[in-house]
Amino acid sequence: MLYTTKAIALHSVKYSDNSLIVTMLTKQFGRMAYVFRKSKKGTGGNRAACLQPLNLLEVTAYHNPKKNIQHLKEISIATPYSNIHTNAEKMAIAMFISEIINKSLRQTEKDENLFEFIENALICLDNKKKNIANYHLIFLMKLTKFLGFEPSPNDLNYSYFDQISGEFAAKNPQHDHFLEKEAVTNFNSLINKDFEQITELHFNRKTRNATLENLLDFYRVHLPDFPQIKSVEVLKEVFD
Repeated sequence: MLYTTKAIALHSVKYSDNSLIVTMLTKQFGRMAYVFRKSKKGTGGNRAACLQPLNLLEVTAYHNPKKNIQHLKEISIATPYSNIHTNAEKMAIAMFISEIINKSLRQTEKDENLFEFIENALICLDNKKKNIANYHLIFLMKLTKFLGFEPSPNDLNYSYFDQISGEFAAKNPQHDHFLEKEAVTNFNSLINKDFEQITELHFNRKTRNATLENLLDFYRVHLPDFPQIKSVEVLKEVFD
């Protein structure tokens, strides 16, 4: 079956001298892997440039549900970025988001709401003029909703956050996976925040980095084999 769908480029690896295996998040089928063959007509380089991580694409491909790797027929940029790939801060955030998506969405079915969330998050990042230092924190928190472990708000002003249950608590949980004191306040400040509310977060470097590590620990509690995220160090350096 031949179909056309929106897609977000995630990752590519060399398959042969003239082809790549490309992983994408598609709106129609979820996470998919494709064989991308370079054109012999001299246009392969332009098409390959479309595969830069997190590019918003339109792809036409053959789909066989019995195969793990599908075949691309056509590929083009659906929504061009103005500066994500040229702005150092935005590029660092994009690298981080790409790695998070790639490591957390290993097996996915069709989820149009998830796709639209990521698509809109990237377009919003591209359009932001300033105040993006905490953008990745809001992204991580909002993504938990789609991954199935969104935390409940701290409506009762509890002093602890239980990372296993995903709920705030009045007493110290009887295990090691919890937050307390200032970490609870910072974690709670991200819940229900939209990207447009980013200026309401007044995190300094130390608080930002500590909150990032707490969010990643939260992911590790709920996602088996969730690895260390290499792009974290780039983020910390860029927003030092």
